Amino acid sequence: MREFEQHLSPDLFHRLVEAGETGQRTPELEGAAQHAAACAICRQQLEQYQRAQHWLEGLRVKVSEERMRTPDCPPETEWASVAAGLLEGTEAASRVDHVARCAFCGPLLREAMEDLSAELSEEDRRLLGQLPSAKAENQQHLAARLASAGAAPGRGGGD
Repeated sequence: MREFEQHLSPDLFHRLVEAGETGQRTPELEGAAQHAAACAICRQQLEQYQRAQHWLEGLRVKVSEERMRTPDCPPETEWASVAAGLLEGTEAASRVDHVARCAFCGPLLREAMEDLSAELSEEDRRLLGQLPSAKAENQQHLAARLASAGAAPGRGGGD
């Protein structure tokens, strides 16, 4: 079991919430759960993540007046960073608090989380395999073009 010398990361909070739903905990998550139980700051943040997740589960995308953007809403592109766990500390907690009470941003975070966790279907893999860029000779040609463009004068590639 890993000892946590600092507070838990946004990724660990997210994984703990997911594990609470599935019941599947790794030894690392067990250690994180024990840390959250013993650390008041992490316990409070975990509870915020759990409330936000609970709210998101009940959220249905509606096109209505209640789903209007407010001045407090962060840029829509920021929800991918939240879902990926790239924000830290008070900034992450602030976004989680916001999404827990915002009907506009909730679906955006849910979509970002689904996008990051989506696995490719066999059909998607088959289609990607048919793209010209999937062929080794095309990848080599592109690599050569990029290498020569990077080496061109004025491009910062060795001048």
